[in-house]
Amino acid sequence: MVAFGARPVREQEIADALWPDAEGDAARQALAVTLHRLRRLLRHDAAVHRHEGCLELDARQVWSDVAALDASLQRARPASPDVRARLVDESLQLYRGPLLAGDEDEPWTTAPRDRLRARLARELQEVARAFESSGDTDRAASCYLKALDIDDRAEDIYRRLIALYQRLGRRAEALGLYQRCQTTLRDTVGIAPSPETQAIVRGLRIAD
Repeated sequence: MVAFGARPVREQEIADALWPDAEGDAARQALAVTLHRLRRLLRHDAAVHRHEGCLELDARQVWSDVAALDASLQRARPASPDVRARLVDESLQLYRGPLLAGDEDEPWTTAPRDRLRARLARELQEVARAFESSGDTDRAASCYLKALDIDDRAEDIYRRLIALYQRLGRRAEALGLYQRCQTTLRDTVGIAPSPETQAIVRGLRIAD
C-alpha cells in the first residue's frame, strides 16, 4: 500500500502483485490473512481502511517515510528556490536508498522504486535549474550532483551539469563527469551516451 502511493489500492491489485501465481480464491484468502496480521502488528484495526474492494492506510494513525516524503515534495513545488531546496533536502533525509531494496527480486517493486527515484531526481534537477538561472552556479552544481546520487542513469542531468561545468571553464570536471556517465550507462542499461551529450564533450576536447 505504501509503495503503490497515497491512494486507496484495489485489493485485487495487491493480491496480483503479492501472489501472481495463486489459483482461484487462494490469493484473496492469503490477502485476508495478511491483512489480519498487519492490523495486529499495527495494534489497531482502523489503521487500515477497507472500502468497496480497496485498502488504504489511515494517515492519522500510520506514518510512512514515503508518504512524508511525498508531502514534503508537494510543499516544495510552489516555493521559492531557497525554500524549495530546503524542502527537497528534507525529503532526501527521508530517502535512505532505493524503495524496498531488499525486495528487488519481486517484479511489483520495480515501478514504484523507479517512480520515486525519478521524482526525487527531477525535483533536484528543477531546483538546480532555478539556481542556475539566478547565477548561483555552486548550488546548482551541488543539486545536480545530488540528483545523480539518486538516479545515476539520468543522462539529461549529466548533460546539464557537463554543460554548466563547460560554461564555468571546469573542463576536467566536465570530462570526468562524462566518463562517469559513459561507464554508468554502459554497465547498467547497455547503451552509449546520446549524440547530444557526445557533441558537448567533443567541444570540450577540441577546446583543450
